[in-house]
Amino acid sequence: MGELSRITPVGTARNSSTTLVAALNLGPVPGDVRGNLRLAERELRAAKHAHPDLRCAVLPELFTCAYADLASVHRHAEDARGGPSARFFARLARELDLHVAYGFPERRLDGTADSVNFVGPEGVLATYAKKHLVRETGEHRVFVPGDGPVVVEAGGLGVALAVCWDLGFPEFVREAAARGADLVLAPAGWRDPFGPQYDLACAARVLDNGIYVASANQMGRYPGAIFGSPGGVYGPDGLRVSEAFGDRSVALVDGDLPGRWRRLFGDTLPGRGAARSSNPSRNLGEVAHLREPRHDERAERGARLGYPRPGRWTGWTCGCPTGECRSCPWASGGSAWGWGSCSRWRLVPSSWDGVIGRSSRAASARST
Repeated sequence: MGELSRITPVGTARNSSTTLVAALNLGPVPGDVRGNLRLAERELRAAKHAHPDLRCAVLPELFTCAYADLASVHRHAEDARGGPSARFFARLARELDLHVAYGFPERRLDGTADSVNFVGPEGVLATYAKKHLVRETGEHRVFVPGDGPVVVEAGGLGVALAVCWDLGFPEFVREAAARGADLVLAPAGWRDPFGPQYDLACAARVLDNGIYVASANQMGRYPGAIFGSPGGVYGPDGLRVSEAFGDRSVALVDGDLPGRWRRLFGDTLPGRGAARSSNPSRNLGEVAHLREPRHDERAERGARLGYPRPGRWTGWTCGCPTGECRSCPWASGGSAWGWGSCSRWRLVPSSWDGVIGRSSRAASARST
């Protein structure tokens, strides 16, 4: 069993190339900016106490005022660099030696943006405004779209910023990866019933590009929406690699793994300089010991999520946390592999494009 398949206690960094990252899936109160900042402080201090090596955390979309009653969000808009939340998180980041990505409404000359600030001990390192606004929730009537992606260097990693539905656009994260991103931090307000699409989008973007995504979702019942799908950290192999501690999901991000993954499987972005695989069969064997959970590890994950204990291991399947289709309550066909039979992975038809939005590449193709 390879090095990455051994369990390292969460909160203990293995070496200088690893960074402990947390996604804090919280339920901010609509309009209560001061109370929400206090909530962030409590949760960040608790996370740092539980995981002393924690170096990076991501909070939900529009965290300072909550993703609710979008028509009034402009009342809580603030300057990205000098606003109260920027000053608050900069102070807290210095004290706790953390980098924090949090969502907030940004006051700009052209209107209000649905933005994320990335703050470290040095202060605000980057600000990004959500590019892909969701028409179904009326975001396009409230916010001005941003541009991006934004990629900065922090803690030895290339860090990109995204907001929620940006993850639904492959070319957005691909451009971030092309600019050198190893990790995408994505505050989210991904509401029900689209939890499966949230999980799928995170998994697809990391597998597309051989990088990490850490996303935190707003949680709870709000007027007009329920947010019930906690975010987490996803690795280059498309799997969720974080461990949940209540509303907190924590994982070690290995800064060297994206490069190793691309060397083994080939780089879909050759401009990054990684060599393509010349022997796929050998590479498949090698990657098996990069990080393949043991049978007992998968069973434990499933037990924590309430799945029945599997009778036997059926191997890699559809990507669900257990990989045990025959005992999985979602697998309707009883297939050992489960492809096409797992209702968890059924997608909304592509006719939702007009409501949710389309990738720019697909839109241009349809217009020609």
